[in-house]
Amino acid sequence: MGAGMSAPDSIFCKLRRTWTRPSESWHDPQSGNHQSGNHRTSEISLHSTSTRKQLREGPQPAATKRKALEMSQLSMLMRTAQDIERKTREQNERKQIEKLEHRSDSQLASLSDHFRIKVQQVLSDLRSKGFRPVVFWGVRTAEQQKELHAKGVGAEKSLHVHGTTKIVQRAGWTYLQTGEAADIVDARYLWSGPAADLSHDFWKSLGAAAEARGLEWGGRWPNRDVAHIQCAHHEWHPRKKDFKKHMRRDDTPMRYSTTLVA
Repeated sequence: MGAGMSAPDSIFCKLRRTWTRPSESWHDPQSGNHQSGNHRTSEISLHSTSTRKQLREGPQPAATKRKALEMSQLSMLMRTAQDIERKTREQNERKQIEKLEHRSDSQLASLSDHFRIKVQQVLSDLRSKGFRPVVFWGVRTAEQQKELHAKGVGAEKSLHVHGTTKIVQRAGWTYLQTGEAADIVDARYLWSGPAADLSHDFWKSLGAAAEARGLEWGGRWPNRDVAHIQCAHHEWHPRKKDFKKHMRRDDTPMRYSTTLVA
């Protein structure tokens, strides 16, 4: 060890080298060996701040290393748990969509040919916009409709049930309404999540696609049923006051119905 040179200084000298590029000149301050180069020499100290700290303070305590290892393992476990949760959610969503698509096929088959073609066109429009539409309800039995109505879902009489006849008012006239209906939802949400908002883009797109094909959309009703579309037929149902109005105006009720279907 050189005179007047402490142990850490000696270590620093051994760690320190100076070189130039491209001739790789170097200089060792302790031995005095030196080789000059043709370019500007830049000195790079190999002993960084962290190295000096370790030399000055010695190795880290075992408890500190153990804590750092535990934190690293905890972080890795959290990332693994998040990945598992995400994959499970995606897998459940795929299973739900597959199940609802199978249900949709059977509900479509329950509709008449004329109405089914229109519903398929509506579904095609919605798919082209990135939605996952399915027919959740097509034809229902009278027992199913009664059970749903008891739960607060749907009206007591619905065109979902074959043979249903309803008396409705149109432009001041009374009509007998018949036809059939379907409920369409996005398989990812049904009526929950983003679809709980009755102004969601899916409901708006459903209404636009249905009305473009001459169907009636439940989203226009006072008690909005945004998933409901129907193909309704109206036949004038004369009552005593309607006869008086008809005779007084010398008109036919046909002129007062914009929804009459021949």
